[in-house]
Amino acid sequence: MSLPTHDVHYEDRGTGTPVLLLGGSGEPMIAWEFCGLVEALLSKGHRVVWFAARGVRPSGCPPLPWSLDAMADDAISLLDHLQIEQVTGIGYSLGGFTLERMALRRPERIAAAVLMASAGGADGIVRNGFIDAENAFAKQAGQVPVHFSRLMTLMTALGGDELTNPETIKQWWELLAHQGDQWAQPHGEIGQAQVALDWKNSGGTTGSPFPDSVRISLLYFGQDSLFPAHEASAVARHLGSRTEIVTVENAGHAGLLTRPEETTDALLGLLERWRSASE
Repeated sequence: MSLPTHDVHYEDRGTGTPVLLLGGSGEPMIAWEFCGLVEALLSKGHRVVWFAARGVRPSGCPPLPWSLDAMADDAISLLDHLQIEQVTGIGYSLGGFTLERMALRRPERIAAAVLMASAGGADGIVRNGFIDAENAFAKQAGQVPVHFSRLMTLMTALGGDELTNPETIKQWWELLAHQGDQWAQPHGEIGQAQVALDWKNSGGTTGSPFPDSVRISLLYFGQDSLFPAHEASAVARHLGSRTEIVTVENAGHAGLLTRPEETTDALLGLLERWRSASE
């Protein structure tokens, strides 16, 4: 799909009720297939749409600065392109920020939304420190140091016993050696860091009232230091009484990849309960 400032690469498979997947910071499209969620959704009769966000290859990299509104507009433009009037969204990490903004600005386009490892208030210490550090590096040095990104991703992606397992740490450290390959040049990583800062400065998930028409569910990973599960109750109170909370235990921020079966089962369960409630 060609937009005025950049191209957006996407996949569109299946028929039935559409589900839009929105990936995290720097997340390559293959992650959704690798974790098994695409196939699981297709097997349940859904139409599944997912895309590489601006700044992630093979999509383009428009001029800076970037905003959360711009990310949401990209996703809405994709729905327009595919002639999808309303969608169920699953947003992971930065993709959850985008999904939040879509629900706030265009609630008629979002039937229901799962915010996965992405819902929090304005006071998350580790989360805010990471976002501020990325943007400080970008402002002062014009880039986020490779070793900083690699280490911070390792320390937040894993959680609990995973961080004391030498073999797990080694596997992830080696995997993250190629972390920079997914960024679209010249400034994909910086642009997405700006988007995360925009979300933080807007007050996070609890910064604005959510429309009653959009049903929201929250999925947390039990040992996620970026979006700790203890925030769930306060976020749910802000979002409303219909908000459901699900926690996948024994996983850090990358639980989508480290606990793929448990995460997929939890997501399918949410979608099924939504379907049953609407009948």
